[in-house]
Amino acid sequence: MRKSRLGRGLEALLGEGAGGEVKYRTVPVESLSPRQGQPRIDKETDLDELVESVKKHGVLQPIIATEKEGKLLIIAGERRWLAAQKAGLKEVPVIIGNWDDKDIAILSIVENVQRKDLSPLEEALYYKRLQKEFGLTQNDIASLTGKSRAHIANILRVLKLPDAVTSALQEGKITLGHAKALLSLRNEKEIVDLFHKILEEELSVRETEELVSAVKRKKRKEVEFKEISKYRLKAKVTFGKKSARLVITGRPEDIKRFLSEIES
Repeated sequence: MRKSRLGRGLEALLGEGAGGEVKYRTVPVESLSPRQGQPRIDKETDLDELVESVKKHGVLQPIIATEKEGKLLIIAGERRWLAAQKAGLKEVPVIIGNWDDKDIAILSIVENVQRKDLSPLEEALYYKRLQKEFGLTQNDIASLTGKSRAHIANILRVLKLPDAVTSALQEGKITLGHAKALLSLRNEKEIVDLFHKILEEELSVRETEELVSAVKRKKRKEVEFKEISKYRLKAKVTFGKKSARLVITGRPEDIKRFLSEIES
């Protein structure tokens, strides 16, 4: 994809096949084939509602396809094509163009990231593909999809989670909110332990965020006590009914050094 096309959107690309020729046709359902390399997962899950809509109204949004070696390969709209088959349709509307590989990837993503049933994991896989295969930045992807750069960055971070967590996210056992909260933890064991707690106790996103904050506070205290020992100081905590008292003892110069360090 040429850099000048960034941000031009779906309409601009649909108007530009190689050589400027884009065809709008109604074609037999069997003349279309899925294109290899689509990162979409579980294409046939929850198709019933779409099938019923197609039975009543037909395929309202054209399928986008490209012509390769005499075959019509679906770029975007594979679920609509599957629903049309299940609904018994003989023909479907198709937009046919001869785009290059980068434009084909963009057309796929721009359509698919707008879907309500697209999982965060699937969305992340699309963005990762644009980065890895086509060298696009997060700003480029945001411009092409209409999403914010912050959203792109957050979604991509999902791929850093342990496999058990990403699988649960894909299956709908946890939400993106849960995943974001877990991502703020650095330690994989802490993430997995807290993930299991979310499932076992059916924690809400808010409850998960509070638990993550508690884990972080505990870690900070552990670090602080390690810092105290580093300066050859001793610490003692006494607890009252409504408050706690921390007493640090050591040489005055060591205490001053410690205080200046934590204040800087």
